[in-house]
Amino acid sequence: MITLRGAGGLGDAVYMYPVLKYYLEHGQRVEILTKYPEIYQPLIKSGLVITDRYAKQADRECRYAPRYPIQTTTTYQDTLILAGIEKYLPLEMEFQCPHVFDFPTKKKVCVIRVPVLPMKQRGDEACLIPPGKLFQKIIDAFKNTCYFVLAGNRNCYQYALRGVDMDLTGTLDIPGLMQLINQSDICLSQSCFFLPFAEALNKKTFVLFSSEGFESPVKFYRYITPEKIINKPEIVGHFANNEPESELTTRFEKLLTGGAK
Repeated sequence: MITLRGAGGLGDAVYMYPVLKYYLEHGQRVEILTKYPEIYQPLIKSGLVITDRYAKQADRECRYAPRYPIQTTTTYQDTLILAGIEKYLPLEMEFQCPHVFDFPTKKKVCVIRVPVLPMKQRGDEACLIPPGKLFQKIIDAFKNTCYFVLAGNRNCYQYALRGVDMDLTGTLDIPGLMQLINQSDICLSQSCFFLPFAEALNKKTFVLFSSEGFESPVKFYRYITPEKIINKPEIVGHFANNEPESELTTRFEKLLTGGAK
């Protein structure tokens, strides 16, 4: 049996799903050390063993941090490389959730990740949070087209977003969040676990970046670029607040009605 451990975030756990599925399909007995067993429930029937993240040493650490400075590969590609897989595996996953959302609208459903402080490591993470006015501008511009649903967990950094149609903040477990994204037409978020979820479920996503992060004295923050975190540019759009603000709604509309490219 091979024991694997990926990076520690919720979105990072999604990156491990194709890795585990690949090894299981090739006859390897696999154990995953994780904080998020909900992500891997469909693979238990294939023989996956799920163990607490800190229960033991892993045979192979698939955490992409050592490759973060390399901007020619994405975080998902880095995960594959560190897992010892030489070919590219599609970023896809299955999930189990009995809940189905009933949205009282014929508009397109846009799920917004509650803007929050990421990582909570150093105390200077605010440089990574895109300005709240960018979220608000999209809500205001597309209120007749989109039904906006707010989701995710709150922390100490909050925007008061006006015009949200449904607020599910703090009410959903992980399968519920996946189901919500799966039923959406598009997601809107900062760089966070919503992006891997949406990419793995092949859902359009628009990611907002803070240009302060690109210029941060902390190298780790500077590495969080569209090139590093976006794996499916055909369904993922992005915007940073150092770009012409007129581009914001134009790019969102292009993604909403067609594709990012």
